[in-house]
Amino acid sequence: MSSGACAVQQTLTAEAASVLKHSLSLSRRRGHAQVTPLHVAATLLSSRTSLLRRACLRDKESDREKEEEEKQINR
Repeated sequence: MSSGACAVQQTLTAEAASVLKHSLSLSRRRGHAQVTPLHVAATLLSSRTSLLRRACLRDKESDREKEEEEKQINR
């Protein structure tokens, strides 16, 4: 990791630094030269404690509830 990246990582919370570390690992495993927002998103979505993952799951549940309500109305 470059010295600039190390300096940035030192200013992050432990959780944010962990996300960055896992995102970097993911990009390297995929043979990518840079970490992109997609690597970060993939890392966040794979974490069970991620706010992004919970928000997406909550939104998905909300969509299901709306579909059920529509079915009830259309009966």
